[in-house]
Amino acid sequence: TLDIADVVITEQDNQTRNQHLMTAINGLPPKEQYVIKRSFFSFFHTTLSSIGAELGVSLQRVDQIKKAAMRKLKQNLEEQNNGL
Repeated sequence: TLDIADVVITEQDNQTRNQHLMTAINGLPPKEQYVIKRSFFSFFHTTLSSIGAELGVSLQRVDQIKKAAMRKLKQNLEEQNNGL
Protein backbone atom coordinates (compact mmCIF):
# COMPACT_ATOMS: atom_id res chain seq x y z
CA THR A 1 0.00 0.00 0.00
CA LEU A 2 1.03 3.59 -0.65
CA ASP A 3 1.11 6.14 2.08
CA ILE A 4 0.98 9.91 1.54
CA ALA A 5 4.80 10.21 1.46
CA ASP A 6 4.96 7.69 -1.42
CA VAL A 7 2.31 9.62 -3.33
CA VAL A 8 4.18 12.92 -2.85
CA ILE A 9 7.47 11.37 -3.98
CA THR A 10 5.78 9.79 -6.98
CA GLU A 11 4.18 13.12 -7.95
CA GLN A 12 7.52 14.90 -7.60
CA ASP A 13 9.18 12.23 -9.76
CA ASN A 14 6.48 12.66 -12.40
CA GLN A 15 6.91 16.43 -12.40
CA THR A 16 10.69 16.06 -12.77
CA ARG A 17 10.27 13.59 -15.64
CA ASN A 18 7.77 15.89 -17.35
CA GLN A 19 10.15 18.84 -17.00
CA HIS A 20 13.01 16.82 -18.50
CA LEU A 21 10.80 15.66 -21.36
CA MET A 22 9.56 19.16 -22.16
CA THR A 23 13.13 20.52 -22.02
CA ALA A 24 14.22 17.80 -24.44
CA ILE A 25 11.29 18.46 -26.79
CA ASN A 26 11.86 22.22 -26.73
CA GLY A 27 15.49 21.59 -27.70
CA LEU A 28 14.43 20.01 -31.00
CA PRO A 29 14.24 21.93 -34.28
CA PRO A 30 10.76 23.42 -34.87
CA LYS A 31 9.57 20.85 -37.42
CA GLU A 32 10.62 17.97 -35.17
CA GLN A 33 8.90 19.60 -32.19
CA TYR A 34 5.74 19.97 -34.24
CA VAL A 35 5.73 16.32 -35.35
CA ILE A 36 6.37 15.02 -31.83
CA LYS A 37 3.75 17.26 -30.24
CA ARG A 38 1.13 16.41 -32.89
CA SER A 39 1.96 12.68 -32.71
CA PHE A 40 1.95 12.27 -28.95
CA PHE A 41 0.37 15.27 -27.28
CA SER A 42 -2.66 16.07 -29.41
CA PHE A 43 -6.09 15.81 -27.85
CA PHE A 44 -7.27 13.84 -30.88
CA HIS A 45 -5.34 11.02 -32.54
CA THR A 46 -3.31 12.47 -35.38
CA THR A 47 -1.95 10.29 -38.18
CA LEU A 48 1.41 10.84 -39.78
CA SER A 49 -0.30 11.36 -43.12
CA SER A 50 -2.44 14.16 -41.69
CA ILE A 51 0.67 15.75 -40.15
CA GLY A 52 2.32 15.46 -43.57
CA ALA A 53 -0.63 17.24 -45.16
CA GLU A 54 -0.36 20.02 -42.56
CA LEU A 55 3.36 20.42 -43.27
CA GLY A 56 3.11 19.88 -47.02
CA VAL A 57 5.38 16.82 -46.96
CA SER A 58 4.92 13.11 -47.60
CA LEU A 59 4.02 10.50 -45.03
CA GLN A 60 7.49 9.03 -45.47
CA ARG A 61 9.12 12.39 -44.72
CA VAL A 62 7.06 12.81 -41.56
CA ASP A 63 8.12 9.33 -40.49
CA GLN A 64 11.78 10.29 -41.07
CA ILE A 65 11.34 13.50 -39.06
CA LYS A 66 9.64 11.60 -36.22
CA LYS A 67 12.37 8.94 -36.09
CA ALA A 68 15.13 11.57 -36.06
CA ALA A 69 13.32 13.48 -33.31
CA MET A 70 12.87 10.33 -31.23
CA ARG A 71 16.60 9.53 -31.51
CA LYS A 72 17.47 13.06 -30.39
CA LEU A 73 14.97 12.92 -27.53
CA LYS A 74 16.37 9.61 -26.32
CA GLN A 75 19.92 10.95 -26.44
CA ASN A 76 18.97 14.19 -24.70
CA LEU A 77 17.06 12.39 -21.95
CA GLU A 78 19.92 9.95 -21.39
CA GLU A 79 22.32 12.89 -21.08
CA GLN A 80 19.98 14.62 -18.61
CA ASN A 81 19.67 11.38 -16.61
CA ASN A 82 23.45 10.95 -16.46
CA GLY A 83 23.74 14.48 -15.12
CA LEU A 84 21.52 13.68 -12.14
